[in-house]
Amino acid sequence: MQGFRIRRFGMVLATAVLAAASLGERSHAVSQATEALYPAAPPALDYGRICRKPDVPAPLAFDWRGWTGGPVPVSQQQVFADAIRFIDGGSEVTRDLPLARRMLEMLVSQGTGPALGARRRLALLLLDDRAGPQDRKRAADLLVEATASQETDAALSLGRLIAEGELPGLPLPDAPRYLGIAAGFGEPMAAFELSALYANGALPAPFEEAAAHFANLGTINLQTALASGDCAVAAEFGQFLVDKNLPDGAQRAVAWFEVAAKAGHRNALEKLARAYATGRGVEAQPEAARRYWSRAVEAGSVAGLAALAEQDLIAGLDTQDVRHRLQLAMANGDPNAFLLAARFYRGDFNAKADFRALQQVLDQATARSDVSIFTLDILGNAMLSGQGTAPDLQKAKAIYERILAYGTADAEAIYGRYLLKSGAGIEQAVTHLQKAEATGSALVTTTLADIAACRQETGFDQPALLRKAASAGNPLALRKLARLSLDVGNKAQAATLFEKAASLGDRIAMIERAAAILREAEQAGREAKVAAELIDAAGAPGEGIIAGRLALYQALRNGRLGEDAGRSTALLQTLTASFDPAADVEIVRDRLKSGSITSIDPEARQRLERAATAGNADAMLMLAHLLAADKATAAQATEWLIRAAEQGNSEALSTLPTDRAVLTRVTASLENVLLCDGDTLAQKARLYRLLGNQDAASAALATAERVATTRSPRQIFALAQAVMAITPQATDDTERAARLLLKSAEAGYGKASLALARLYDGGKLGDRHLEAIDWYRRAALADEQTAVPELARLASGGADANALQALKSVAIAGNVTALRSLGMLLATRTGADRDEGIHLLEEAAARKDVAAMKILARFHASGLDGQVSAAKSTQWTRMAAEEGDAEAMFQYALALDLGFGVESDAKSAKTWHQKALENGFVQ
Repeated sequence: MQGFRIRRFGMVLATAVLAAASLGERSHAVSQATEALYPAAPPALDYGRICRKPDVPAPLAFDWRGWTGGPVPVSQQQVFADAIRFIDGGSEVTRDLPLARRMLEMLVSQGTGPALGARRRLALLLLDDRAGPQDRKRAADLLVEATASQETDAALSLGRLIAEGELPGLPLPDAPRYLGIAAGFGEPMAAFELSALYANGALPAPFEEAAAHFANLGTINLQTALASGDCAVAAEFGQFLVDKNLPDGAQRAVAWFEVAAKAGHRNALEKLARAYATGRGVEAQPEAARRYWSRAVEAGSVAGLAALAEQDLIAGLDTQDVRHRLQLAMANGDPNAFLLAARFYRGDFNAKADFRALQQVLDQATARSDVSIFTLDILGNAMLSGQGTAPDLQKAKAIYERILAYGTADAEAIYGRYLLKSGAGIEQAVTHLQKAEATGSALVTTTLADIAACRQETGFDQPALLRKAASAGNPLALRKLARLSLDVGNKAQAATLFEKAASLGDRIAMIERAAAILREAEQAGREAKVAAELIDAAGAPGEGIIAGRLALYQALRNGRLGEDAGRSTALLQTLTASFDPAADVEIVRDRLKSGSITSIDPEARQRLERAATAGNADAMLMLAHLLAADKATAAQATEWLIRAAEQGNSEALSTLPTDRAVLTRVTASLENVLLCDGDTLAQKARLYRLLGNQDAASAALATAERVATTRSPRQIFALAQAVMAITPQATDDTERAARLLLKSAEAGYGKASLALARLYDGGKLGDRHLEAIDWYRRAALADEQTAVPELARLASGGADANALQALKSVAIAGNVTALRSLGMLLATRTGADRDEGIHLLEEAAARKDVAAMKILARFHASGLDGQVSAAKSTQWTRMAAEEGDAEAMFQYALALDLGFGVESDAKSAKTWHQKALENGFVQ
């Protein structure tokens, strides 16, 4: 045995020398692609037979919770085993890193028995601030001592930590020496780490094809370990493939994880569960993820406790078992558990907020060094909005600066979004958001797309950003792309995108699809079972419940999902305990349907105050109206009105006091708010005009125009109306409105065509008479019926041949109103024109146009058609009456009474008099 140790140590020295030689020289080019260096798949072995199962942890040998550091009546091996259990944590033994560190300190101080393993474990805890103050120098010293005592794992840890820069007291060139020692002892991961260092250029290669050499050595060591039954190493190698960001690393890693997972190794089970949960390296399968998480928990996993709880909560399950897992995971210090608990008590999954419990969780979580930045974000938002605590902007700022100090891409993203939300500066926010996106955060792409839509001067490409996020499976991006498709009239593409977003769990997309399916089903006269299923899913408990039910409420109120029948109010009642600001506003509005703002009860007022304090502009405005009714609270009312205006609330902006100090304050705030709404930007321009700042006003309107021209024709038209309504007016407002109307009209929006025609007709833009006629014609063809009388007005008396020709073209196209109008115009003439006019009126009447029938009745009665005929007159009157016209019913009853063009019939006359009365004709 001694001879074997000597020979093996000789190989260790040779490997270490090879690994560290010639560090001053540059490496030669690697002849193989990096990914080709490493095994593509596990070797074909009978793993079920050869893999050793993980040891089942023995019960704790001693009650350590009250231990003060003195001697204990258990062996060193038992102390070491118990320390490992406190490091790992789990369902039976709660993780306690400070205690484990003290236990290992005792073992190391004794220097016998398992002290070698204790040195490495203690060293790692000295680098983990969850276990106590960090001591990097002592950690390095312990690892060096353990390595000198030929502990392979210590050499591997030492080499890795040096390569990662975690031990600044030891230079990078030391890394290959220690990794070489571990590789020489047969440690496969050390050889692979060496290979990667040389392959990626982190260190110069000591000899030709060094990366390939150590990759081959790693493969030999790996297969030897596997053949010897050490299957846990398969999970380590799989993680290596993932960590090195190889093109197909995640996919290749899954097969290696499976080898270790089948043997029951907790680490591998966790990795497979994450892979199936996120779809990284394998198709996402929630059911498979749950199976692996369950097995991992059985194997002692702490992470699995929170993961299973999260799956249940997202699916809408809130049971004692879920809460127990969550509490156990928090007791073990799992950062994800604290985040999940914070979201749970905020009401994210069941629409039932418990702000006191939320604050307790946040207090525990934020006291920990490993607190998640997402948990800190919840705390920061609570400080901004007053969820369970008094609003404190300075504390919120400090929290977000703590997040930024993490230095990760997601930390940059959260900080950038905070700057946007708090109004701290759009340019500064954009800087952080861009940095986050450039360094790999997936949190900001849709936010940058929103900025692109509202601030085109940034140069961002909104559709490109949304497509990027959508390709990564972001349902919000898919929904936004669907809306862009609707804006340009591509309903088929929008339906596809909404459907995909709905399949990924986006509740608002579910409602959009349900509404579309219901419309199609109604037109086709068939049932819409799929729509009902989508509606149920959109309002079900689980992730996104509040947003889903609010969207359902609005869709029901707007009649988009069939008959309401009280469903919307019932749905809103399920959100009363959510204390969500938007829900609170809708709850108060629903209660005010039959009363004024001053009639609200104290509980509703409290909801408004809470929502307004949380930053909801609609709540601020409603509270302002409420307080304005009492002179004693008039000053508070004004302040809430100003704050709503600062948030960009259009109604608040339109009713602001014109005091210069107020206008200055509000316009300054609006510069740091992301504004996309055309009416709001028009109001912003109005305020600047009142301040005499014409340049800023023009800039606001230019932004509004740029934003609107990318939207739907209806939205472009709305901005044109807002521009024309601005007071005081500027010289270029009419031209701007005309540009917008033209853009909307050219896209086929009839209301814009009519408004543009009237603008041209009014003469404010010079002589545009012919264009006015053409746009009246287009408006009429787009079924804007009020455009027809305008053409008739211009064509009356034969003064305008172009208008007459336009009216004829609309009539020829089958527009009943045009047929009638042209018929009236021609029928008042003589000869052929009169005959054509009567014919056109008869054609309109044949198309059930009641007005044409009544005109024909009058014409025949008065002889305007060239011949008096009471019979024809009464015939047309009867036809109009039979179409349901109350006045015609009354006149037909009189004709029957008088025998006008028909035999006198008192009984029938009485019947028609009654019908006229029942249909609202006042006698």
